[in-house]
Amino acid sequence: CEDGLNADLAQTLQLPVLLVANDQLGCINHILLSVEAIQKRNLELCAIVLNGQKQTHESAMDNKDDLKSLVSVPVYSVEKDEKIDKESPLLKQILTIC
Repeated sequence: CEDGLNADLAQTLQLPVLLVANDQLGCINHILLSVEAIQKRNLELCAIVLNGQKQTHESAMDNKDDLKSLVSVPVYSVEKDEKIDKESPLLKQILTIC
C-alpha cells in the first residue's frame, strides 16, 4: 500500500473506520461525502470525531448536534487543546465502539 490512499488501507485491513474532521464551517458536507465514500467501499463506520478548532465560526452553529441528526453512528467532539491519552474517558468510549 506504498502509494495507496487511506481508503485502500482501510479496505485491505477490513477494520472499522473512525472518521475525524475539523469542527469548522463546511465540515458537515465534507463528513457526509466521506461517509458516502466509506459506504461505497463496504466499510464499517464506527464513529465520527469533531476535532476542536479555534472558535472562528458562528456560535449558534452546532456541527455536532446537526451531524447527529444526519448519521447513524455516534458523534463525539474534542475541544481545542484537550489532552487525549490512554486514560482519557473519551478514548476508552471510542475504543469500545470501534
